[in-house]
Amino acid sequence: MEKYFLEFDDPNAQTNYARARLFIPDLIRFKTDKGIHESHRMCGKASLTYKFMVIDADAFLTDDFDLSYIYDNLRPEPCVQIYRAINPVNDLVYGHGGIKIFDKRLFTESNSVDFSTSFVGNIHIAKKVMNIHKFNTTEFHTWRTAFRECAKLSAGIIKARNYKDD
Repeated sequence: MEKYFLEFDDPNAQTNYARARLFIPDLIRFKTDKGIHESHRMCGKASLTYKFMVIDADAFLTDDFDLSYIYDNLRPEPCVQIYRAINPVNDLVYGHGGIKIFDKRLFTESNSVDFSTSFVGNIHIAKKVMNIHKFNTTEFHTWRTAFRECAKLSAGIIKARNYKDD
């Protein structure tokens, strides 16, 4: 499975990447200036395997991060697996900012805006927490991330709100 560290305008990218490399030595740093949709599509095109992992640059891996757990729980069908993350602003634990495992076969069939939430029926949320979603690095980054998440939630862009828990 290819493993990508997706970096776009994050002040803590270097620190988070260095930490992630402690757990995932073959992590591929993927810098982009494209939007989320195109960046994920580019990772999918670059991947030599059907399944690939995306860790966003604002993800700080927890001390108990376990790559073998992810491998042991890979789903064979085309789906998106999302590992829960801790939101450091409100202490909620859910998929926002979590590590994602994509199946590249989904990318040929989708024109969605947000890959991790638009594959209706093909999303599995893992109960295990793997990272802290440290989006609150600056006032602007905090606002941008929170605004985007609130806009998606209130606009109904997230079609499959009743995810299947793994």
